[in-house]
Amino acid sequence: LCEISLTIMTEELDKEVLDSIAEIDKLYTVFDGASQEDVAYAKVFWSSLSLQPPIESRLVSADIRQRLKVAKTPNCKCAVQYVRVLHTIVLYSRDDEIQQDAYLKQKEEERQKYMEMVRSQWHMNMLMNLINFIKRLFF
Repeated sequence: LCEISLTIMTEELDKEVLDSIAEIDKLYTVFDGASQEDVAYAKVFWSSLSLQPPIESRLVSADIRQRLKVAKTPNCKCAVQYVRVLHTIVLYSRDDEIQQDAYLKQKEEERQKYMEMVRSQWHMNMLMNLINFIKRLFF
C-alpha cells in the first residue's frame, strides 16, 4: 500500500515538474535548432537589452538629496508619556469607582436615617393620636 501511494505521489510530482517546465518554455525564448555561434550572439544581444524604468520614475540627477528621507526612529519619550497617560486614566477611573462607592454608601446611610426618622415620627403620631383618643374618652 505504501509503495502504491509513493508511486502515485512520484507520478504526480513528475507531472507537476513537466507542467512547470512547459510553463517556463512558454515564457522564455528557446534557441532550439540554432548554431552555437547564433545562440551566443542572441544571448549577448538579449542580455545587453534591459528595460529602463519610465522617465517619470528616474531621478533628475544622481544627487542623493532627491531621494526620500529615511523615517526617524520612534521616540522613546512618546511611549513613556503614553504609558503615563494610561496609568493616570486607570488611577482616575479607580478614584471614580472609589468615590462612587463612597457616594452610594453615604446615600444608603442617609436613606436609613430618613427611614428611622419617618418611623419615629410615625410612632410619635400614633402616640399623640392615642393620647388624644384617651383624652376624649375620659375628659
